[in-house]
Order: sequence, then C-alpha cells, then structure tokens
Amino acid sequence: MKKYVPIVTDDPQDNVEAALNLVFIKDEEVYVRGYGPAPDFSDATLSNVTRDILQKYSPETLENVRLKDDLELSCATSEWLFDGIDTIEGVVALLYTMAWAFAETRERLRMYEETRLSPLDLKDRLIAPFQNDMFAMVWGAFKKLYPDKECEIYWEPQIRDEEDGKPVYGLTDFADDGSVAVFVKPSLEVADAVEVLAHELAHVAVGIEHDHDEVWQEAFDKIFEEYNRIGNQKFPNGEQCVMDDPDEK
Repeated sequence: MKKYVPIVTDDPQDNVEAALNLVFIKDEEVYVRGYGPAPDFSDATLSNVTRDILQKYSPETLENVRLKDDLELSCATSEWLFDGIDTIEGVVALLYTMAWAFAETRERLRMYEETRLSPLDLKDRLIAPFQNDMFAMVWGAFKKLYPDKECEIYWEPQIRDEEDGKPVYGLTDFADDGSVAVFVKPSLEVADAVEVLAHELAHVAVGIEHDHDEVWQEAFDKIFEEYNRIGNQKFPNGEQCVMDDPDEK
C-alpha cells in the first residue's frame, strides 16, 4: 500500500504544495498565499484579492456597488454566480466561491491529517466530553509534527524508573519489537499530566538514543509551540488551556 503523504502545510516547498495550499484560513478569514502587492507579495485576504481583480477588470462595479465591506462583497458574489461566465463579475464570483470552498475543505483535511482518523474511525474511538481537551490537542500537535511516529498511551498509577525502580510521573517504553508505549501517572493535575505527556511524546519523536539532549529539547519545544498554536486556532477567545512554557517555571 502506498504511504499516505500529508497535503496540508503552512510552509509549501514546491509548486504542487503551493497549489494545494494556495488558499487557507487564518483568524477566521480566507487568505490567498503570496497574492499581496509587490514587492513583498505577502498573503492577502480573499476579499482584498477579489477587489483588486474588480478594480483592474471592472472598476465601475466597485464604483456602483458598496463592496468595501466584506459581507457586502460576499452577498454580491452570491448574486453574480447567476451570471455564469458571461460577465467578468460572474467569473470573479466563481473564483471567489471556489477559493473559500477550497479553504474550508483544506481545514477539514487538516483535522484528518492531524489525527489520522476518518469520521468513521472516530466513531469507534472513545470521544472525550471536553471540547477543549488538552490531551487531544497535545496529541494533535505531536501527530502534525511527527506523522510517522506511532505509540500507545496509557494511564499507569504505578510507574517506576526502569533502572532504579523509583516512582516517576511519566515513562516511554521502547520495546524490542519496535513498538512504543507511553505511560502517564493519573494522579497528576491535568495541566501537569499534559506537560508530562508532551515530554514523553518528545521521546517518541526522537527515539531512545536521545535522552534529554538538545535534539530531545528541540522536539519538546516544537510540540509545546504547536500545541499552543492549535489551541489558539480552535479557541481564539481563550477557552482552551494553554500549556505553560516549562522554561519559565
């Protein structure tokens, strides 16, 4: 079976990746990558790109219709769709609609690629009752960064260090058969348990040969940053629990 290669990326490296990620959603608004004005060619909102096209090919439309407001522009494009491709407004409306629809589809694909589970798969899993489940977000951050790394995770009240037998808060077990299991102590505070899970997932990411060295630290920092990015994206009003920076404790 051919290996699945993730499509969604915020840092496209070639023409194909750039095309597949040309439009995206940021701060609840659709953007077109690299379509801002010269010489920077920064990312531009779909609304502004649409206005630029109209200004170039149908300036009278901008003069005759109130399109400075994004909602007004959206309503106008819905009407222009009935023109088909017989008018420039109809063509613009078609491009506008395809762009926001593609951006929405991309976000749904991102959710799949971060969990690697289809909606049918999710039905067969235990679903957390919390909308802002921190464990789900840290796992999503880990899978976004390291999609090829696999492990099973368990609560374990009697975790002990394999070398000296002392109790520990978390443990990653690299078995001889190549499987990896992560254990977290369930008596921890939730926020502490999430940080312990991120700690252990960093071990999964870099392998048994890296034990709290610079390579492991880099992986942990990436998971920490991606976790907070996911939380801020899904809950922009602060409903999620942001993981504290361990370096500031």
